[in-house]
Formats: sequence, structure tokens, C-alpha cells
Amino acid sequence: MISSIILVSIAAIILRFDGSLRGANTPTTVASCASALLGNNGQLIAIGGRSISPLPSLSSGETEYDGLILGLEWVHQSATCGKLDRIWEEENRGDDDDDDDSETSSATSTVHVLGDCKTVIDHLNGVATPRKLKRKYDRAVSLIDKIKAYAQETLGNNISVTFEHVPRENNVLCDALCSIVMSCQQNLSLCEVEYAITEGRLKSADSRIKFGLPTSKKSRYKFRKTHFSHAVSRADNVPIDKRLDVWRKLAQAALESGDAVALRVVGEKIRAKSNELSSDAIDLSTLGVAMEIHALRMLSLNKE
Repeated sequence: MISSIILVSIAAIILRFDGSLRGANTPTTVASCASALLGNNGQLIAIGGRSISPLPSLSSGETEYDGLILGLEWVHQSATCGKLDRIWEEENRGDDDDDDDSETSSATSTVHVLGDCKTVIDHLNGVATPRKLKRKYDRAVSLIDKIKAYAQETLGNNISVTFEHVPRENNVLCDALCSIVMSCQQNLSLCEVEYAITEGRLKSADSRIKFGLPTSKKSRYKFRKTHFSHAVSRADNVPIDKRLDVWRKLAQAALESGDAVALRVVGEKIRAKSNELSSDAIDLSTLGVAMEIHALRMLSLNKE
């Protein structure tokens, strides 16, 4: 989301980046990336972050590259719009003043890239070969080439892009922004789940859209259709400290709506996730089992 990056001021460029991945390869995966542009004196030029679609194969290395690409895209887009001309023009003048005795001078500006992912930095420094991350690497290199070409063709300015690995504790700005973006994602999921629970209650009360249970006990045992399915599928995406409360609300809604299928599904989830949801795992597991048994009785399946 390049448009979400806020232009603060103009200064010499240091590009910091980061990427983050929570719950890799699980239904609860959330991911984000961030980038910040600063001047040599630490003055903030721009900052931005975005969420990343949690594809099944998403790796932490890809999120790190996405943070770098986010920053490089801003530099390229801003350069072509003329927003960075003053930086490079001033550096040109500064270099010219230093080289008064020379017949010709060629100004060089530096975009210094700092990241806490050694893999990405090693790729771009030519120390390691990108394999699984080749597509992301190619995108980053392409943007760097475009930035260099623009500066050279428009301002006659040579751009040197350097890459340095820094410890995570020295990359707190982008790290914190990644965490904020992921927390926002999870809070949006909480709103989505609460809306889905309300919608499930309304649909369960509407006789026109009730699900008909199969007459066969075998089919009924496998039956999983419920108006609370969406809420169930999204419940694990809410912030961890809110999940137990969400599952309790789901259980209450299913029970009050007389939705035996939903009650059974929620009971299964609570039992399976008891260790994750509460320190009183045994009591929570017992509650899940009790919900399942009650649901089976409602479905006339308690002997199955």
C-alpha cells in the first residue's frame, strides 16, 4: 500500500525494513511488513506498513523481502514524481563544492539499506544465492536498477545502494510497525467474528433458512453445516487474549439458538484447544466434552 506511507520531510536516505509472520502454515497465520526512510541525522522521511496475504507457503524470508520492496517502491515512485530531486541536487552541489579543482565531477548519492534479516542482506550483497526467494530478489533488484537509472538520466547523479545487516534490537521502528499491523488484522478479525455470531443467531431464528438435518444417523454424524460456520472458521484469528471469550460467546449463541451442529463443532474446538486457551486446560477440556455430548443428544446420536 504505497499510498499509505506518510511523507514527513526530505533528507538523505537510509532505508530500514522488516517483515513478520505469526503462526506460519496454520489457519491463524497473520503476516505484515514495514519500511521506514530516514535521513543521515535520524530524521524521519517516510514510514509505512501493510498486511500480507497469508498464503500456505508464505515464509518469513518473503515477508522480509516485502518490507524491502515496500521501501524501494516508495523511493522509486517518489523519485519519478520529483519528490527526491532536492536531496540528490543538494548532494550534487555539495560534491561539486568539494571538487572545485577537478575539471569534471560525478556526484554519488547513497541509499543505505538496513535490515535484521541476514538472508536478504546476504542475497543483495552477493554473499548468498537466492533460490526459493528468487522472485522477490528479482523484484528488489529491478526496483534498485530503476532508481539508479532515473537518478542518472534525470539528474546525472550516480546512486550507490548499500546493504547492511543489523541486530533486531536495532530495528525496533519497523519491528514495532509490523506488530501493530498484525494486531490490527487480528482486531478486525474479532469484529468480523462478533458480527458473524450475531448473523448466525438471526439466521438460526429464521425458519426459512434453516438447514435440514439428514435422516440417516451416519450422515447426521458427519453433518457440519451451520449458520455459525464463518464465525467458527475465523475465531482463531482474533488476538490470543480474546479467543477464549470468543469461543464462549459462540458456545452460548449455539446453545441459545438450539443449533446442535454448531454446539458440537464449538465443543470439539474448545476441547482440542484447551491447552492453548486457558491455564485451566482440564476444566476447559471437560466443558468441551460436555458440549459435544449435549449436542449429540440433541441430534439423537448419543449412542453412536
